Amino acid sequence: MKTLFNLFLLLLSHYTFSQGFIISQYENCDTGAEYRRLIGLFQDQDKKPTILKLNSRHYLTFEGDMVYRYDVAESENLILYKKQLSQEEAYQCRQLLDTLKTVKPSLLNSTGNEKGEKIIVEDGVTFKIELFKENCMVAYSSHSPSAYIENGYPNREERKKFVAVYDGIRSFFDDEEYENLKRKDTIYLLYDKTSKTRNLKYAKIASKKVLRYSFLFSDKKDLILKTFAEEKRAVEKKSIDDKEIINLGTIDRYRFDLMFELFYSKKVIYIIDEEDNKQMKNKAVLRRAYLSYNQ
Repeated sequence: MKTLFNLFLLLLSHYTFSQGFIISQYENCDTGAEYRRLIGLFQDQDKKPTILKLNSRHYLTFEGDMVYRYDVAESENLILYKKQLSQEEAYQCRQLLDTLKTVKPSLLNSTGNEKGEKIIVEDGVTFKIELFKENCMVAYSSHSPSAYIENGYPNREERKKFVAVYDGIRSFFDDEEYENLKRKDTIYLLYDKTSKTRNLKYAKIASKKVLRYSFLFSDKKDLILKTFAEEKRAVEKKSIDDKEIINLGTIDRYRFDLMFELFYSKKVIYIIDEEDNKQMKNKAVLRRAYLSYNQ
């Protein structure tokens, strides 16, 4: 992160700040309905922060020296995760925001060069950032910018600047815990029916031979782990790697597709059910689990 930030300082050693604008000289102003909706969602009516939206579900709010990160459900009506960034991270974010304000949005999608040649990328990825404050907003969008940068097309430097900001902002949403879990071959889920979750509903559904653990997400997608009575065994607790253990709070934090990807990638999933382990001291009862889901 520090290396990336130092690169910004070298590439963007001088900024030109707009005067007389709410966000920047590239803003568009309307009724401010979307800003008011976001302010209501983040419950920041009295602070009027600048709001940065990255793609469809990641947000940063800038409130003076403080910067907050939000992960929002795809419906955009439910906060999945909130975190106040550290002082150093907040400073880096403000520098990125200042740089973003110097980017001219209309220069990010030119497809032709001086010779009249055009390059069209049909299957690339669109990088998108939006800024909101009061009744104004600035929208930045660039489709597959690396293709145009590599081929030396016009506005190459503007695209490079935007990509650097985009990558810098995105790095604040990288989840080291999740990536580490993905690298594990085995996951142990601690299941305690007394756990309090904010956005997740969970239940056990028992039949004659199968016990299903259901996890219903805010978007109404239902992830299910199935267990069978004959695949239950006790092991020494010390044999379980703590770094391979998750709990209901972990599932509550992530959305359906991330948890599905996590469980789908595992060779082995075990559930450590609190009800199975009430009388256990040095051992843990494991239920082998298999992924299923309803949408």
